[in-house]
Amino acid sequence: MDIGGRIKKYRKKAGLTQEQLAKKTTISLSAIGKYEIGERTPKYETLEEIAKALEATLDELLGLNAKQINLSHIPTIQLIEELNSRDDFPIEIQWKVGE
Repeated sequence: MDIGGRIKKYRKKAGLTQEQLAKKTTISLSAIGKYEIGERTPKYETLEEIAKALEATLDELLGLNAKQINLSHIPTIQLIEELNSRDDFPIEIQWKVGE
C-alpha cells in the first residue's frame, strides 16, 4: 500500500471524510484527494500535520510499522552488519562463530 492508501485507511479509521480532515488541518480538500489517489505526495511537514489530525504516527503513514517488516529472508550476519552500520540503532551486536 502506498502513502496515499495509508492516509485514506487511517482517515477512514478515524471516521473522517476528506472534507473533515481538510478542516482539521491547513491542507486543502483537493490536496487530500490527490494524496489519496497517488497524484501528489505530501511533504514531510504536511504528513506530520495529517498524522496528528488522524491520531496516527508518521511511521504508520509511511508504512514503517515494525510488525510488517519480514526479516526472515535476510542472513543473520548481513542483518547484524546493517544494524551496526546505522546511526539510529543504539545497540552494537556482535557475531561469534563456533562458540
